[in-house]
Amino acid sequence: MGFAHIEGQARAVQLLRRALASGRVAHAYLFYGPSGVGKRLTALQFLKALYCQALPDDSCDACAACRKVASGNHPDVLRLAPEGGTLGIEAIRALQRRLGYRPYEGVRTAVLLEDCDALSLPAANALLKTLEEPPAEALLLLLTCRKAALPLTVVSRCQPVPFQPLTPAQRQALFERQGLDRETAAAAAAFVQSGLPLPAGEALPLLRELRQQALALLQALARGEVLPAFLEARALAGQRERCELLLHWLALLCRDLAVVRLSPATGLYNPTLRQALSALAAQLSPAALLAAFTRIDQARQRLAAHGNAQLLFEALLLELQPLLSP
Repeated sequence: MGFAHIEGQARAVQLLRRALASGRVAHAYLFYGPSGVGKRLTALQFLKALYCQALPDDSCDACAACRKVASGNHPDVLRLAPEGGTLGIEAIRALQRRLGYRPYEGVRTAVLLEDCDALSLPAANALLKTLEEPPAEALLLLLTCRKAALPLTVVSRCQPVPFQPLTPAQRQALFERQGLDRETAAAAAAFVQSGLPLPAGEALPLLRELRQQALALLQALARGEVLPAFLEARALAGQRERCELLLHWLALLCRDLAVVRLSPATGLYNPTLRQALSALAAQLSPAALLAAFTRIDQARQRLAAHGNAQLLFEALLLELQPLLSP
């Protein structure tokens, strides 16, 4: 893929390529910035470039080393992520034992430590010892969306690599380069842009499907087609996960509808739906949209408090019907 395909992170890419070209790769880097802006993708690209057998400061994507990193099978690349929401001291101790051995194939043993803000205090203190006295052949890449949650002692011993927020279009392009189709990438970009965490990879097509269903539901209510919308929504909201995603989409679409109606120049979470949203917004008053958003947000809170998904959604439809119907 190469660094050229990293979207919207010219500063981070320049820093990493300069280190590769000069041969002065630091022992530890802290990749920090918002969720979904390409930190993990850039870290993997950096590792491919580090091990690449053909290019000095980028990846060829053709040599054995590049292919192994891309497939997750390189013996010198270790990936560590929280289990149960925490990175414990035992995981760090196991990592330290592994770093005591020489690399199998490459010049370094690299560690990709995701969501490093989940380190427990004992684990952070143990990792600090490795950061202070790193093995000569070790490279640690720490990734976080919450730099402020890390101990300052850990932050200060890493080379900082800041990542910038992306526009919806840049996010969509990033997701498309990770193999998602255009519609799924657009839905995922909108979801992340709003600050919501993406569901697991296998649920991404469901994300796209439920965005369309949420839009169709609002359109049906605006046409006064209450019964078909009610029957379809009952089937959609039968499962808690589907109901939660559907409520998120309804809230995001109501926000975008209000923006289209009141401030058309403002960016949307769902720019690829602008035409449909503009047509729908013309039928709804700002007051109705605000009231609908409030009802949807209340439903999200009740669901988070373990309310019955189907009953909760049916009640929401009864509340939205007089607000949105003609």
